[in-house]
Amino acid sequence: EPKPEEPKAEEPKAEEPKAEEPKAEEPKAEEPKAEEPKAEEAKPEEPKPEEPKAEEPKAEQPKAKEATDSKKVAEEKPKHKPVNFNTVKAGYIMKQGYLLKKWSRVYMCLDEGGKVLRFYKAEDRKSCDSQLYMNYCVEVLCRSPDYTANWPPNTEEKRCVTLISPSRAFYLIAESEEDQKEWMEKLSVAKDKNKGEGIKLISTKYVSVEAIKAAFRSGAASFEEGTEKTLEEHGTSTKKIESSVDKAVEEVKTDADKVLAKEGTSTDQISHDLDRAGKEIDSDIKKVEEEVKEDVKAVEKEVEKDVKAVEKEVEKEEEKVTSEVD
Repeated sequence: EPKPEEPKAEEPKAEEPKAEEPKAEEPKAEEPKAEEPKAEEAKPEEPKPEEPKAEEPKAEQPKAKEATDSKKVAEEKPKHKPVNFNTVKAGYIMKQGYLLKKWSRVYMCLDEGGKVLRFYKAEDRKSCDSQLYMNYCVEVLCRSPDYTANWPPNTEEKRCVTLISPSRAFYLIAESEEDQKEWMEKLSVAKDKNKGEGIKLISTKYVSVEAIKAAFRSGAASFEEGTEKTLEEHGTSTKKIESSVDKAVEEVKTDADKVLAKEGTSTDQISHDLDRAGKEIDSDIKKVEEEVKEDVKAVEKEVEKDVKAVEKEVEKEEEKVTSEVD
């Protein structure tokens, strides 16, 4: 029995490290000691930042010198660096606005070797109003009845230029006929060199009526080229087909003449009779129109007479009324 009592005596030994815990609390008490020198350091540092404040005006003197030097350098350097636009052609031209449809004189430039057409307000090229990448140009043409634009009155057709893109149409007026020819040549070459993207965009929803018309024309041209190629593969062409059709028509005509000759007539005689009948009908229509005009004039004269008679009666009644009132 006294042997198990010995481990009971060992329990207070495990309590000894618990007594060591207040020793770890001692560094916590040292923290306020570390705070005291921080407060002491802050007090002497307060007058130190005041000294560079007095030195600030000294630092401003070299800044003023630097500003004067920079002004001199700016005066020596050019204001705008020269830019190589690789311009094919440039010049003033009249252009119709997209929204307000007003005509204004702008400076048009075909830049980057014919890839971009830019419109500036003036020759200095400070502000670019709009531009057209020539790979999106669908068609280049003069003034056409298919494209309705509010052209200024008395505008010569030989001075007009129309550019068609999938989104809009550019309506332009050159300063002279020679200038218009030069612009047409340069723009057509640029379109043919850079074409490809404009026709693809016509399948999107951002399409103008002018672009659709141009697409139909280009599609018809490509269709004709394709048919010519297929006919050449089969050893024929559209001209050969037309000539063969003409021959067939002549053969039918000769056969018809043989049949009509038995009855004492021919195709030429029938066509002559038809022309004569048509002329007689036209003359009869003209006679009827003249008769109707004469009848209308007679009716108008009768109406005028009746109106005058009514006016005279009204005047007489007015005179009677005025005499009775007097």
